Amino acid sequence: MNMEEVRKWIQEKYPFLAANDDFAVRLYKQEVLKEQLTETRVVYPPVTSIKYLQVGVPATVVGKPMVNGQRRYYNACKTCGRKNCDNPMHEGAIQKSITPILIGDQTDVIHAVLFNDASLDNDLEEINEAFAAVFVGTKYKSSYSGDFELRVNTWEFLTNADHSALTSIYEYFLLNDNPRHILLLTNYNNYIDSIMQKNSSITSENIAKAEKYLVASRDNDYIYMNIIA
Repeated sequence: MNMEEVRKWIQEKYPFLAANDDFAVRLYKQEVLKEQLTETRVVYPPVTSIKYLQVGVPATVVGKPMVNGQRRYYNACKTCGRKNCDNPMHEGAIQKSITPILIGDQTDVIHAVLFNDASLDNDLEEINEAFAAVFVGTKYKSSYSGDFELRVNTWEFLTNADHSALTSIYEYFLLNDNPRHILLLTNYNNYIDSIMQKNSSITSENIAKAEKYLVASRDNDYIYMNIIA
């Protein structure tokens, strides 16, 4: 794998990620070489403010959810999850749900739809009462309303302390304003120690949950952030 080839590919397909070589390599391996990541943790799309979401580009959004309509149900293929599956090798059906919500952050508000297995549905009040949540999805233009929406397949609720940890790390990245999305690991670790000392409600578990989405990788000297700012 040639690094120049990777940089050319990422510049053409995802130009806003071109500064992050580490994430570019990951995407190239997954999308071009079709390699499975050897690490056990999931690598999420970059954390992105609603204002900067791009159509068709997967992203991770942090915001306050609010139910915005009635939940609907439909039957889908148990193998591939599609509503209209014509593959004769796929057998069985599963009930899926669609929950319309609004997601708001400090930059904008967007309509979203949560797709889920009906058996795993959260209570609607639980969604409304959540302090915040992380949503992984893709922005698209609805063929029904003509509005832009976020199609969400994965989400996780955040407590106040989770959200404080995540926003503190995000803001630290913005203050350091590094176009390559790289921070000195020593400086980063010192900052994490300082926010935990200032806010006793933030624990190492809160930091770990935030880093699950905000950090692409790290080595002995640097930490590579998974953020589009």
